[in-house]
Amino acid sequence: MSSYGFPHFAYGAYPGDGSPGGSGGNGHPYHYHQSQPVPSSPPYAICRWRNCGIVLDDLSGPGIKRHLLQFHAADMPPKGSAGQSHGGSPCMWDDGSGAGCCQVECRSAVAHGRHVSTVHLGQGRMVCQYCTKHFSRKDALKRHQEQYCPVLLHGPAYGAYGV
Repeated sequence: MSSYGFPHFAYGAYPGDGSPGGSGGNGHPYHYHQSQPVPSSPPYAICRWRNCGIVLDDLSGPGIKRHLLQFHAADMPPKGSAGQSHGGSPCMWDDGSGAGCCQVECRSAVAHGRHVSTVHLGQGRMVCQYCTKHFSRKDALKRHQEQYCPVLLHGPAYGAYGV
């Protein structure tokens, strides 16, 4: 206690933050960090590209692309001298169902990242509001509704079960 009856703390040391002697802070005697609510943790997944096993913390297409280029570059489509992909390469994601690797051909690391993110990890999954069919991407849902949705093509009698 100080002579004024206030608790005395060392520089940057305030109660309640778990640091030795107090709260930590940035070294300034008046700097005090209030406890912030812990944000909900992001979705995580395990990379199943050739049974890699690395924890993925960014499940977006660009996040998966970064992982694929860092750890699986040899599996990405080859590029020519101008940087364009030549041909494609198969998706080597194994969902563990016993069916083996996916084998869908993608022409770039960007396409592989988008494919893994949407198809295998379910990011951006959408449902047709008319027939309840599931889609992995918005463009696929739009195409379905414009060309294939049985309810939109034939009326509500077809419903969710394709009567």
